[in-house]
Amino acid sequence: MELPVIIVNFKVYEQAVGQRALELAKIHEKVALETGASIAIAVNALDVVRVAQAVSIPVFAQHFDPIGFGSHTGHIHPAVLKEAGVYGSLLNHAEHQLADNVLIASVCQAKELGLFTIVCAETPEKGAEMMGCGPDLIA
Repeated sequence: MELPVIIVNFKVYEQAVGQRALELAKIHEKVALETGASIAIAVNALDVVRVAQAVSIPVFAQHFDPIGFGSHTGHIHPAVLKEAGVYGSLLNHAEHQLADNVLIASVCQAKELGLFTIVCAETPEKGAEMMGCGPDLIA
């Protein structure tokens, strides 16, 4: 992924889930290829694998959990995302904020797996503080 980059978060809008997520991803891919713009997308957990395997632009998960393998029902393991071709993850979005220790553990685990991390911060001061945990980008 080249910087600067346009990152579009599909969130969980009705127009951006399921089959529509795949169609929207292909539109973003087409625009990136036709214009040369660096475009990435963040897709909800149920669509991220299918979308990542269908397009050539970077696909981000909207979240993952810093867990190991084992009994973690309902959690998203970052190694599964990596294996499926997901490029990275948003972390600490305003709509899914994490405790600092969870955020730090998430960034560390992502680095170990080679996943790109974009950490969201609500203020410039919080962004500066989060730089210490080593994310690839701060939003």
